[in-house]
Amino acid sequence: MDKLKVILDKVTHDLNGPLCTIDLSLYNLKKYLPQLIEAYHKAEEMGLVESSLSAQILEILEKSVETANERTAYCCSYISMMSKDVIEKVCEG
Repeated sequence: MDKLKVILDKVTHDLNGPLCTIDLSLYNLKKYLPQLIEAYHKAEEMGLVESSLSAQILEILEKSVETANERTAYCCSYISMMSKDVIEKVCEG
């Protein structure tokens, strides 16, 4: 039992590691995206942008970052929950 628990803990850790990295990156992008969009608009007003992005594309970008952030957080929670569930079922049987 203990060996199985250790293996499941390692698998859970190995799956959550990359997801948490992605989640942190998305968190930072979500945090700084409004500033980046504001800077983009200022550059656009100054004529420093060759081709403009529509407001719709910028809105889609913001929503996409938010959705991806929510989904990675869900995946991390789901993996942890499933790991605990498997350990409990193995310990019961």
